Amino acid sequence: MKRDLAGGREYQRLRTTYYMYNIYDMINDSRFWKSFKTKYAVNNPKAGSGYEVGDLGVMYVVNRPGDTRFDGVQLSGKVIDEKTGKAIPTTFVTYPKDRNGRDDVALYDDVSRFVALNKYIDGSRETVSDMGGNRDGILARLGETYLIAAEVLIRQGEYGDALHYINELRKRAAYKNGEDRSAYCDGGASYNENALGWQIDGINSYYTGNSYYESNDIDKTTLPTDLEITDIHSLPAEDEAVISKLKYSSDYDRMMCLLLNERSRELCGEFYRWEDLSRTKTLVARTKAFNSDAAPNIDEHHCLRPIPQTYLDAIQKDGHALTSEEKKQQQNPGY
Repeated sequence: MKRDLAGGREYQRLRTTYYMYNIYDMINDSRFWKSFKTKYAVNNPKAGSGYEVGDLGVMYVVNRPGDTRFDGVQLSGKVIDEKTGKAIPTTFVTYPKDRNGRDDVALYDDVSRFVALNKYIDGSRETVSDMGGNRDGILARLGETYLIAAEVLIRQGEYGDALHYINELRKRAAYKNGEDRSAYCDGGASYNENALGWQIDGINSYYTGNSYYESNDIDKTTLPTDLEITDIHSLPAEDEAVISKLKYSSDYDRMMCLLLNERSRELCGEFYRWEDLSRTKTLVARTKAFNSDAAPNIDEHHCLRPIPQTYLDAIQKDGHALTSEEKKQQQNPGY
């Protein structure tokens, strides 16, 4: 493997938790497989290795607890690519058989090994070192509007109407009969004269498939089912697992939990999460339950952000700057 346009910049800023993997219906919900990059093509084959540009070079298996097919987190040459019959040089496994479903350690036991969210990948850059590209930044979209409407209705106790808006998103997100569930596309496929690296020594890691079948271990003839929810008292298994862990029982708490889970699935990586959890007073409980790295440090004062010191320094009272004590009174608790 070699750095290229399609692979994006080399910086690592955000890494998802196991919560995000397990909140999706991995078989029927297309949003995970269309939002995360799980396969990379060989783009720098060693002479005499038997590999060619375009062969499957790196694969991430995003499986479920209890899967016993894989012996370790990182497998070199032990998994065969069905398409070419060649061993995949490197395969990373979310749940190898010796993990026994543990989510309390860093992903793949290494902070550098994780599936990348594709919502910001930009193949329009001219060179691998360019930081600027031409991909649009999305500030608002209809999916979020449906979720806002659902939250308003939940707060009003109109759970059936709220479920209607949530189901509209889930109907769109579900795989359809006849859809190629192994197909994949991301912003690394933006087209300009250097797109995908074809004009840079033929170096291109872009791969048009995902690891849907390898991860789920299901027969390709298995038909998808819809994602619609018909009863608020019998939610999908992935939602019931979160509800159980957080010990919710009331209809309100169950529906607000479903709403936050759906916002996870629909808006992953779009920088809403702190606002969502702070607004719904669930930040501390969810962080402690699902983020082992942050759990020891989170407390209620994190439900507000600190007021910037530059703002406090600029405030005038009776023509004078605030005293240190007055600035402390203006600051949010805990900062």
